Amino acid sequence: MRIAIAALGPDPDSKTSPSLGRARYFILADPAAKDFRAVANPYAGEKTDIGVRAAGLLVELGVDAVLAGNCGPRTALVLREAGVHVGIAYKGTAREVLEQYLRD
Repeated sequence: MRIAIAALGPDPDSKTSPSLGRARYFILADPAAKDFRAVANPYAGEKTDIGVRAAGLLVELGVDAVLAGNCGPRTALVLREAGVHVGIAYKGTAREVLEQYLRD
């Protein structure tokens, strides 16, 4: 399972982003391998369609779930149509959010 966490920084101890589309990074976590990898969000500074474009990137990266503070409805639709679970209202560091998601 590959989980993407919307984050403000590039490491697992970075705070989660309140917005999926505006996240500076996506921390890709593989819980089985206990592996983290950061991918910069090239759309974070754009003016329009940032969430949908970021969702497309995450689908291309093959994630199974996305965790963020919030996610717009069109972004969530793109992800869900691709079979990606969308989790919102997550706060804390990427590492903490991942642990919370795996417990729930």
